[in-house]
Amino acid sequence: YKSPAFRTPQTLKLSPPLKRDSTLIDISPPDSLSASALKINDRGDITGTFEPIDALGDTHTFLYQNGETIDIGTLGGFRIEPVDINNRGDVVGTSRIFDDFDRHAFLYRGGELIDLGTLGGTESFASAINKRGDVAGWSVWLDDSQIHAFLYRDGQMIDLGTLRGTNEEGQPS
Repeated sequence: YKSPAFRTPQTLKLSPPLKRDSTLIDISPPDSLSASALKINDRGDITGTFEPIDALGDTHTFLYQNGETIDIGTLGGFRIEPVDINNRGDVVGTSRIFDDFDRHAFLYRGGELIDLGTLGGTESFASAINKRGDVAGWSVWLDDSQIHAFLYRDGQMIDLGTLRGTNEEGQPS
């Protein structure tokens, strides 16, 4: 006897739809269990997160662009999350790195996933990207005792310091 409340477990795929010309389009990556669209730019590029079928518990980032959905990869860890996309289709966010403990800010541009590094500490987080491709965020500083704002421009992370100004050596503090 099976209770009416008992049901055979089923996999439910949750997919973010895109509506074009009154038609809903599934933009989730092909091998995903579930997906969530998080940001869209003026060109219709969309970024979000998904859970791959073959890596349950992991969270990856997708980019839907020009009718295709791609997995942008990770920085070696099991979790990567986007926070912003600009009109060039550049995506920024934070990814666990190889040790699955520390997190680094990332920039995905032109098919390349770039680790933005840190200001000497163990972690960094990207918060926004503008139309020029400049990335704003924050990073733990040197001995992990302070958090500093940063600007990532032309391949360099620039320390913007804190609201406390500079120290005796003229360094942001």
